[in-house]
Amino acid sequence: MPATLRSSALRLAVVGLAASVCLVGAAQAEEPAPVLVHLGHYSDDLHAASMALGIANLLQGQGVPVTIFLDREGVRLADARVPQNLAWADAPTIAERYQSFVKGGGAILLCSHCAKAAGIEAGNLRSGAKLGTDETIAAAFLGAAKVIDY
Repeated sequence: MPATLRSSALRLAVVGLAASVCLVGAAQAEEPAPVLVHLGHYSDDLHAASMALGIANLLQGQGVPVTIFLDREGVRLADARVPQNLAWADAPTIAERYQSFVKGGGAILLCSHCAKAAGIEAGNLRSGAKLGTDETIAAAFLGAAKVIDY
């Protein structure tokens, strides 16, 4: 192979390697895609409530932005008047998992229709929880890369 051809091939290889390193670095620097965890249960299915909070905390610990959407009986999870000293099996209590999620920056969004049916108003909400509007609920679902359902 002539020296000029070898030199050109070497330059192309170096440029290709540099470009692939840049692409890999850019992909690694991207923010993780948001996840929405849907929970429709609370004390009627402690296993589901515990798992939803556990998965939300696990993903959040990996740097993933997580929103928990509560509807049906799940809205009671965010009601400050309802005890959270419940646990499923040997898992941490619901209170521990909830507080950890909120402390880590997690968002909790309630179906306002379901909250109203359960007698929950904005003044009854735990820290980190908000009553959703049609717009905020739609944005949470449409903005999520994945929806996990419990």
